[in-house]
Amino acid sequence: QPGLPADFLDCSRLAVVCCYQEMRAYLMADSEVAKVRNLWKVYDYVAEIAFISDALRLCNLSPPLITRAIHDLRESVTCFEGLRVYGDYRTPANIRAFIRLCVYGVPLIMCPQFATLDEIGFPLFSFVVATFVALLFL
Repeated sequence: QPGLPADFLDCSRLAVVCCYQEMRAYLMADSEVAKVRNLWKVYDYVAEIAFISDALRLCNLSPPLITRAIHDLRESVTCFEGLRVYGDYRTPANIRAFIRLCVYGVPLIMCPQFATLDEIGFPLFSFVVATFVALLFL
């Protein structure tokens, strides 16, 4: 493409590869200091890749090609942020266990309230509320 440097593909490939290596290093880091250092590197590479996509825009490449690159970068960052949440806070197994506990635990804990509603003359309402509470956690 005219207007692009001769080593443009190599530079952009290297930036993407290094970005993914730093993402992996962040997710595999053992200490918070290493995580912070790798996170800075990840966002530096993301900024570099965004700069590369701006270079594509300035050399009059067709808009669908440029927006595809920007979309892919956005999706990569979004997926990385999702992996960060899993890596930093809870594993998916813990989340599933918490949801199962809520499915069975919350209706059991609220049984006296449902019985009270039934006792004061609202049997249909107590059934609807109990079903709704159970469906919230499914």
